[in-house]
This record gives sequence, C-alpha cells and structure tokens, in this order.
Amino acid sequence: MELYTYSIAFTLWADLFFFFFIIFIPGWITGQTLESISLEEFRNLDKKDRLNLLQNIEDRPWAKHDSIFYTKEFDRFFKVCSDQNDGLGKVWLLYRMLNVRAHLNLTLDQEEALYQRGIQEAKKNNAEVELVVFSHYKELFLFNKRNGKMEVCYLYLIDEYQKMKALGFEKFKPFQVARLLYHRGNFFLEIEEYDLALTSLLEAEKYLDELTTHKNITVIILNAIQSIYQRTNQGEKGLLYAKKILTHIEKVGHTDEKYYNLWRGLVRIDMASMKLNLNEIRESEVLAMEGYQIIGGQPSEYVLGSEAEFDALIVLIDIKIRLKKFEEAAKLIQRAQQLYQIYGDREGAYFKQIALYEHQIALAHYHQDWKKVVDLQNLLKPVQDSLARKNNFRKQESLKQQNKLDQLRAELALTQKEKELNTWIRNASLLLLFLSGMLFFTLFNAIKTKKKIKETELENAQHELGVISKNLVEKSNILEQMKEEMAQLSDEAKKSQYLEKLSTYSILKDEDWHEFKQIFERVYPNFINELKEAYEDITPAEIRLLVLEKLNFSQDAMANNLGVSKQAIYQTKYRLRKKYGSLN
Repeated sequence: MELYTYSIAFTLWADLFFFFFIIFIPGWITGQTLESISLEEFRNLDKKDRLNLLQNIEDRPWAKHDSIFYTKEFDRFFKVCSDQNDGLGKVWLLYRMLNVRAHLNLTLDQEEALYQRGIQEAKKNNAEVELVVFSHYKELFLFNKRNGKMEVCYLYLIDEYQKMKALGFEKFKPFQVARLLYHRGNFFLEIEEYDLALTSLLEAEKYLDELTTHKNITVIILNAIQSIYQRTNQGEKGLLYAKKILTHIEKVGHTDEKYYNLWRGLVRIDMASMKLNLNEIRESEVLAMEGYQIIGGQPSEYVLGSEAEFDALIVLIDIKIRLKKFEEAAKLIQRAQQLYQIYGDREGAYFKQIALYEHQIALAHYHQDWKKVVDLQNLLKPVQDSLARKNNFRKQESLKQQNKLDQLRAELALTQKEKELNTWIRNASLLLLFLSGMLFFTLFNAIKTKKKIKETELENAQHELGVISKNLVEKSNILEQMKEEMAQLSDEAKKSQYLEKLSTYSILKDEDWHEFKQIFERVYPNFINELKEAYEDITPAEIRLLVLEKLNFSQDAMANNLGVSKQAIYQTKYRLRKKYGSLN
C-alpha cells in the first residue's frame, strides 16, 4: 500500500487548516497589528515609513478586531493613501486584506474584485512584483473556485514562473515566495506534470526559513517533493526528503504537538513503504512499527486520524506477511477492520478495502481456510471490478488531459520559437538600425566635410578669379592709356618701346588662357563644356570672348585682353548672334 496518496491528501487539508493559525498566531502575540495604528498616526507617516509599516505588521486573522478593521476602517486608511498619492501604500493595504480574506466572509464576487483591484493598483504604480502576486492569487481563484479551464491556468503558471525568475525570486520574499512556488508546484503535481512540479518545489525549498513562524509550509513542501520521487520510483531521493522532514520536525517542533506527532508517524510509514519497494524488508518493518506506534492505537483530534492509522496498518500488514509473521499480521488485520468500520463511508475510502481483503486472503491461505478464501474473493471481486471501471474512466480522462497537455506543450514550443524569432528580429533590427545610424552619421560627416571643402575651394577660386579679373581690367586700362599716349608720340623709337610693352599686356595667350581657364572652371565648372556640347563648331576665340562676357568685361576690356580691336569684338559678337541666335 502506498501511503503517499494519503500524505498528499493530509498535506492539502493541513495547509488549508493551518495556513492562518500557524502562520499568524505568533503575530497575534508579539507583532504590531494594523488595527492598533490610529488613522491620524497612519496619516502622519511619510510614504517610506508607511510602506515599512505595511510590509512588517502582523495581521491577526482570527481576532474580532481585525474583521471590524477590514470591514469598517479599511476604506478610511485607503483614502489616506489616495489623498497623499501613495500608490504603493494602496497596493500593500490591499495585499494585507488579501492575507485575511478567508475570515472576512467575502462572497466569490467580492474576493475576485479584491484581486482585480490589487492588479489595477499594481499596474498604475508600476509595481511589477505585486502585480505578479495579485495575478497569481486571481488565476488560482478562477481555477479552483470558478471552475476555470485547466489549460488556462497551466499556461499562466508557465509564464508566471518565467516572470518571477526574470524579476528575481528574492524580490518575492515579502510575499512568502516559498508558498507562491508551492501553489504552482502543487497544481502541476495534481495533474501529474512531475517535472514542472519539481522545478517549482525545489526552488521553493531554497527559500524555506526554519526560524520563521511559517513552520508548517516547510513540511508541506518537503513532503510534496518526497511524494514526487516516491511516485516516480526514485526511492533513494524520496527517503532523503523523508529524513529532511523528520529533521525539521525534531529541530523546530511546534505549538501543536499532536499535529507534528502525526507527521512523525506518517513520514516513517512513507519511508517503510519506500524501503519495501527497494526490497529492504527488515528496515521497512522497523520504520513501519515506529510509525504505527506514533499514529496508531490512540484517539486523534484530526478528522483523518483513523484513516491515517488504517493506511499505516496496510503497509505494516504487508511487511508482516512478507516476513511470514502471520500471527502478528492477524492482530493488525483485526484493528484495520475496526478502523474501516469507523471511516469506511468517507469519500475515497471504498477502494482501500481491496488491500485489506488481499491481506485477509493471504492469511486464509496460510491457515488453509479455503472456504474463507472463496468468500473473501467473492467480496473482493465487485470492488476490484468497480475500481477497474473507475480506472478505465480515469485512464480515458487522463488520455484526454494528456492530449490537451501535449497540445499545450506544442503551442508553448511554437510560442517560444516565435518569441525567440521575434527577439532575434528585434535585435537584428536594432543592430541594423544602429549600423545604419552609424553609416548615416559617417556619410553625413563625410558629405558635410566634402561640402565644406568644396565651399572653401569655391571661395578660393572665386577670390582668385576676382583678382585675375581685376588684374585684367587694370591691364586693359593700362593698355588703353598706353595706346592714347602712343597715338600722341611722334618719336618712332619711343613708339617702338610702347609696342613692345603692349605686347606683354596682350594677355590670354595660350599659357595665360590655360591658367585662367583652370581658375574659371573651378567657379563655373560646366560653363565651357556646355558651350562645346551645345555649339559643336564654336571656336576657341569665341569661347574666350564668351568667358570674358560671363565675367561682365566691357567691350574695351575684352579687346585689350584678347589683343584685338574693338571692331573685331563687335564683329565676333555679331557673327555669334547670326550663327547661333541668342547665346545664354
């Protein structure tokens, strides 16, 4: 008989019964309670001190004053936080109400509204950790009390664990992180998702503090881990955690000694069952006897006490029969029959008589009482048939559930791949955007630098062209003056000197033109090329004349600088107009 099935049932019952009594009663005696703070004192606290108060006070869920406070005074305290724009104060007041919700006689609608209100306030104030906590309780409430869909809760708890991990489990310590993780682990344990359950429970184990008042949660979490190893035939690991439970009980103790004595017995019976599966029968007998001595033969205040003793007896009887200690087994069977008469009408007890019948048949075989064997087999068969039908139904339901879970896993895997792809695309886009930005910045700087260089070159070219143009005009003026003076000269020798001097001012010779043209094209880069493209038969002399005209040279200056007469300039212009029409 595997006793861990009972242990889990007892664990769930104990968790419900002792959640408030065990956890909060020490605060009743020693801690400062919320209702002990006056409204005026609460109003005069600054936000930091108020938050510290709300995070460290002890609630008294069974005290009459607490019910009065949360039903009559809570809204006034909440209004103080609202008036002073204390968002976290509001969130933590709601969390304190969440802690004592079981004793406020809330309807299901009121309880759901409490979770939703906490979620809204946490969102408003960017309180990420608090948001996860309120969402956690709401989702479990919807699943357990509103008959929510298993797959919805499944997906939520998968996502929640990742959020808690990303935020850091340490940040959840003020909210009893071990308990939050236990809720998640227990959900997966009940649907036999052992790997997911174990992940949460082993993480929860890291945050168990034996010196706190949360003593029962340690036993519950360690027992859940033990049960997983026991169910998955990992006896050695299961025994390790059973020993951890015993060590904890002996070390910490409890104000409710009967409750912890019951655990002492249950754990030893579980260890006996695991030893039996490992074929360590002698060690199993010792543990089973120790466990039964603690659990059995004495009245229990707990509803499940007689059932616990019956389960312990089933394991012990099995061991005695294997060791061929039939007389001892017979006495134990009698006690088991008495206990079954007490609790046999409880839900789930019907099928436990199968093991009892099997042990009775083994004993009847030993005594060669074949009539009794037949009678017991006749009693056993309808129960076995009923169990077979139930198991078939459960198997079908399990297959349906497994199909749902397989579908969920596939959806989760697909979602994870999509997330990874989206993350990759996002990171690649950000990198591409960064590289594009860097490239744009580099190109922009290069263009800006190049533009600046060109502007500087243009300014220099314009300056040089201006200087040359000015010089050309000055030279033209000098030539005009020299011509006038020469016209007045009668001396042929002096006239010859002037002619020689004039020849040096006959500018725009080939070498002069080359230098002048380079500077001109820096200022007007396409002017000459466009003339050549537009007018294929234009002559170099005509180009020079148009260049000087572009620079607004006068007709006299053009003639002087080109070394021709004004009449020649006039004729050239006339010829150009006749030849090409209008020149722009």
